[in-house]
Amino acid sequence: MPRRKALPDKLDLSLLHMFRVIVEEKSISRAAIRLNLTQSAVSHGLKRLEEQMGVLLIERGNRPFNLTEQGVLLQETANRVYGEVLRLDNALSRNEQSLAGTLYLLVVSRIVSETFDEFLAAFRQRYPRIKITVEMLPSSEILKRINQNVGALGLCLCRHEMKNIRRVLLIPERYSLYCGKHHRLFKQKNIKMQDLLSQDFVAFFSEQWGDALSPLAVFRDEKQFTGEVVAFTNNLDEMKRLLYAGYGIGCLADNAVAEDVRAGRLRQLPSGAGIADIPIYLAWNTLRKLKPVEEVFIEGLYEAFAVDAAPHHAPDGQD
Repeated sequence: MPRRKALPDKLDLSLLHMFRVIVEEKSISRAAIRLNLTQSAVSHGLKRLEEQMGVLLIERGNRPFNLTEQGVLLQETANRVYGEVLRLDNALSRNEQSLAGTLYLLVVSRIVSETFDEFLAAFRQRYPRIKITVEMLPSSEILKRINQNVGALGLCLCRHEMKNIRRVLLIPERYSLYCGKHHRLFKQKNIKMQDLLSQDFVAFFSEQWGDALSPLAVFRDEKQFTGEVVAFTNNLDEMKRLLYAGYGIGCLADNAVAEDVRAGRLRQLPSGAGIADIPIYLAWNTLRKLKPVEEVFIEGLYEAFAVDAAPHHAPDGQD
């Protein structure tokens, strides 16, 4: 890479936006779908950004997807830039200050997304008179309530299209196998898939066949795991606690446990390229007229996560 020159006069902000989407999707091909561009256009855009920066941002040829040290720094900067742009928009738009009301959100436990966190911070600055009520529920209950036309928006797992429910893919999540610090495999070297097949499991209730996390049960069945499911929970924190205590191995979203892995509480186990992609969707009932506070919230999420107004479907293999 050539040594980079001063950035402010030449950095293309559209490429910075593209980079944010690539990082969110952890895939150039999935980023291309979200941006409605060809994969080659996204790859070329990434190369142009790296040339402007004078550094590599994403490690090539690695699975899973990994940012370089400079890539992590740019991701953090890009999120801050996005937040500042939204705050500027807020300062230039006085009418938004008068929008008031209460927004009701039904969410699954422990949504881990820096983009969502930054969006909420900017939304608060932009609409200071909008109050938010957040209730945490299992995805099945969220979809049930939305289907019953409850006046709320949902952030949940939604594997299939549902009548009268609009869903928009927001946060991609890839699930992998993990064990905890007190499990006998935690310090074992050169673990192979064969070593895992007889291990006991800790599972979510929603891993039952036909439920939101059923791809995890399909994975166990296809790989012919013979271990017993020794513990069930519907809570991510309790799942991590049970794994840490050595009850068994279990399937977790990589982004939800990254901090636990870095802290030495959990260890990712070999599972190829991952078990399944089970993203988080924004969902609402299409038969209900949205309130103004819901409309601006949805519009803000579209902008933050770089999605358009078209329905978004699950990745291949999720429906």
